[in-house]
Parts: sequence; C-alpha cells; structure tokens
Amino acid sequence: MSKPIIVIRKLEDSPEWLDRRLVTAYIHTIYSTSHVRGGMTLRLHPGQSLPQQLEDFLEEQNCNTCAIITAWNPGSVTQTVSQNTRNNRKLEADLLEVSALVLPGTNIDPDNRWPSEESYFAFGIFAENAVQLGRKYGQNAIVWLEKSKQPELWWLL
Repeated sequence: MSKPIIVIRKLEDSPEWLDRRLVTAYIHTIYSTSHVRGGMTLRLHPGQSLPQQLEDFLEEQNCNTCAIITAWNPGSVTQTVSQNTRNNRKLEADLLEVSALVLPGTNIDPDNRWPSEESYFAFGIFAENAVQLGRKYGQNAIVWLEKSKQPELWWLL
C-alpha cells in the first residue's frame, strides 16, 4: 500500500484532524450480510468481536481475510440510486477478479440519518487490493476483517 491508512477500532484511534462525527458514523454503522449461511443475517461493527458464524464461515471457505467495500456515495456525498447501483456493479466486477468469494451486504445507519448502502463482503482478498478498490471508488474507508481478530475501520487517505 503506497499511501498510508489509519486503522480505527474506536473513536480514540482516529487523529484529531479527522471529522469525529463522520468517524463515529462509520464506527456505529451496522455492516451486515444475510448471504453467508442459509439467510441468517450477520451483523458486525469495527472494534467488536466477529460473530462466531462469520468465524466459522471464514474457516469453511479457507479464507483468512475479508473486506467490506461499497461504491455508494463516494466521499460521503449522496448520489442517486442509479449512480450508486452502476458504480457498485463496476466494483463487484473488480472484486470478482481479486477475491475468492464476493457476497452482497448492506451498511446500515442504526439511527436512520443516512440511507442504507449496498456493499460487498470480499473474502480472501489481499489488503492491497481492498485499499486500492476503496480508493478507486472514492471511499473514505473500508472495513477489514481477519480471522480471529476484531474488524477494523481502515480510513483511506
């Protein structure tokens, strides 16, 4: 990764110059997918333990990593649904080239101040590819998961 990232598990991990309200919103977002096991919805947050079902799924897939990435609303600037959908389809195609398995997800604001965003859980992806694609699609951050570790918010600079 040529440019640095900031690894955030809790608000205190973020530098003072980052917009604290925006970082808080990302940390409190619910990152979910119902496509891992028989329609069971898995929900996670940066800085909290991975759900056991997701740990088990990573093991079953023989994957140690997963990134949650979206192409919706680059730079936290609202786009139309058609723009977001078009960008996300391009992201999915890019992810399929560098990930072992790509499953749809949803990023949900629990306070309903920001509309839900479609995202992808990209299993078996290398960190460099995840960061590169997050930047390509203008994202402030991605969520990075490693087996047996807490999810991290990776702020892209």
